Amino acid sequence: MESQRERVTPALVELDARTLCARSTCGRVYRLEGAPDEGSTAAYVWTWFAAQSRMGEWRDSTQDVWDAHKRTAASVPGATQP
Repeated sequence: MESQRERVTPALVELDARTLCARSTCGRVYRLEGAPDEGSTAAYVWTWFAAQSRMGEWRDSTQDVWDAHKRTAASVPGATQP
């Protein structure tokens, strides 16, 4: 990890589970690196942001994305397993 800064992005409009690349509503492209980290502060930052923004209901799809990534990586010949 290059830095310890956690950020909340605008809503994602596109996500490629194979490459772990996502595009936000403002057009910025993000690349997720590595497996989900239960020990990170990302869940804390997101929970804080959701509460401060009075977001209401939301769903954590981290495991769904990671599972889809593992399935798609396994289906590509020559790809390494995550």
